Parts: sequence; C-alpha cells; structure tokens
Amino acid sequence: NFKPHGISLVEKDGKLILYSISHPMTEEVKHTIEVFEIANGKLNHIKTHNDPSLTSPNDLFALADGRIFVSNDHGTGGKFRNLFDDALRLKRSRVAFFDGEKWNGIGQEVTLGNGIFHRVENGTEYIYRSVFMSQAIYKYQLINASGNYDLKFISEIGINSGPDNIETDEKGNLYVAGHPSTW
Repeated sequence: NFKPHGISLVEKDGKLILYSISHPMTEEVKHTIEVFEIANGKLNHIKTHNDPSLTSPNDLFALADGRIFVSNDHGTGGKFRNLFDDALRLKRSRVAFFDGEKWNGIGQEVTLGNGIFHRVENGTEYIYRSVFMSQAIYKYQLINASGNYDLKFISEIGINSGPDNIETDEKGNLYVAGHPSTW
C-alpha cells in the first residue's frame, strides 16, 4: 500500500537513507513516512513513521541525525475541508517535526504549505518553506529551547508564482519550482 509523494535522501555513516512520504489512505492510517536503506541497488525498508501531526504531508527534509521536517499542505479534515480552507485562504497547515524521538507541530500555520528545505547558515539552522497562497518562500530560524523546537519567522521572499519544491546548487543558491497558475 505504498503510495509515494515527497522524498529526501540522506547519507548517514556511509549509507544512503531514503525517506518518502506515503499516502496509503486506509481507515487506520492516512499518511506515513517510510524509511529505506539503499544497498546493492535495492531499497530495504527500515521503519515507518506515523503521527497525527502528519495531516497532509507534501514534502519533507530529513537530516543525518534523524530529525525530519515535513511540510503539510493542509490541516485535518479531508478533501472538502481542504477546498474550504483554500477558498477562504485559511491558515491551517503546519510543519510536522520529528526530533528523533517524538513528533510535534511547529511554526506558524500557513495557507497551503508546499516545499521545505533546511540549511545551516553561519552556524544557525534555518528552514525555508514554500507558501503557495502567499506566492512566497518563508524563512524561519530553527529554535531549540531545552529540547523544545519551534520556528521563528525571519523573512518572506516573494516569487510571483505558487512555490513548490526547494533545492540548492553547489554554490548555495536556492531553486524553487513555481506554478504560475493552478489551472
């Protein structure tokens, strides 16, 4: 019942670890994060993450230390509620964060969060998040107060398009997939 969506590839201890969002959409489980080790050209399943904070996962960014950042594009409630939220531009999508032990929702809610990207700049951790309805990338500082993580809004980068996935090149430039029209 594997239905993949966003992926993140990490090198850990010389091994390649692939994280993938899956949407099995069963009665019991709506969304999961599946973790695989890539070895000898094959995917070996390691574990499954499942948590209520994975309300509508669109993209994820995993780190070698086991932390996972997931951008939910909507809150709870299903397709009808999602259409309602989109039409009224309600801010109900949060970042689901796994600190290596537990899941939490962190940061401000936005309207239709898409891509997510983590990087360290001058020793400080930042999260970049695509916010489709704002046609912008939001930059947040990752705050860790005694093991309680949260996101502090830093700035907004307008792109005049509905942003989606975020990647970087070898020089550190951010590249963003943009949808000029939802039609």
